[in-house]
Amino acid sequence: MQNPINIEKIAELGNVSTATAYRWIKHPRFPKPAKVPRTADHGPATIKCWERQEVVNWMASENKIPPYESRLAKVEERMTVSEDEVKYRTYMIAIVLTLTASLALFRFFG
Repeated sequence: MQNPINIEKIAELGNVSTATAYRWIKHPRFPKPAKVPRTADHGPATIKCWERQEVVNWMASENKIPPYESRLAKVEERMTVSEDEVKYRTYMIAIVLTLTASLALFRFFG
């Protein structure tokens, strides 16, 4: 197994809860897990892991993850800031810097 992932990583990869990831692994066409030895001193000797690429392929075939382009568009949409927002943020930064400088001067000169 070249790139094993556990149930938590599957949930993270699909941007879902671990409960949803557990529902996914019950799906008949979901890739079968492999038992991988643990290195921890306590707990079970092996844990179930899945090959990352197989899980990604299953997610794509079942439409569990949106295509890359739509995810990229959502990220770009969140990154877009209006001109008014830029002015507001600049104004707020100026206020914080002014207050910080005033506080420093007050502490220095008493």
